[in-house]
Amino acid sequence: MDPSFDTELRDDFLVEAGGLVERLGEDECRNIVAAQRAIAEDITKVNRNSVQREIKEALAGVEQERKTLQELRHTQFLSTVDTLVPDWRQIDNDPEFIAWLEEVDELRGTTRRQMGEEASHALDAKRFAAVYNSFKTSRAKPTTVASPKRVLPNGVPPVSAPTAQQKVAPMTPQ
Repeated sequence: MDPSFDTELRDDFLVEAGGLVERLGEDECRNIVAAQRAIAEDITKVNRNSVQREIKEALAGVEQERKTLQELRHTQFLSTVDTLVPDWRQIDNDPEFIAWLEEVDELRGTTRRQMGEEASHALDAKRFAAVYNSFKTSRAKPTTVASPKRVLPNGVPPVSAPTAQQKVAPMTPQ
């Protein structure tokens, strides 16, 4: 007699099945138990496969939604950039702009190209547009308008008060 049969099943078959072991024999009871276990395994596999399939389908749906959302965000990004800098695509091909992008920004310590790429990857249209607008500003020729000199009735120029820039204390490194 199999010891595992004794410990796991014999009492169940004797008590619950009204002496099945004595009527069917130990081998037949073992076959019944093996068949029940096989059926239970099959059911578990079917359930596991079904759950895995459902999870896989749900993940595929989530991935598709993520891609769709990313495409929408990119489209919105480009639309905003088009609004902020309508000629950015033309500027993008300008050799002067390309050279200017390779210059290091004094405040950030990185190239302007890196700043633009960071803004683009973050889909930050305002920062991305700022790179193009900064280039446009740097190319613009400064226009100076001569301010008329004020003269007092006695012919002497007035003494001017300090400007806002003169009133501000200079920055000192920390």
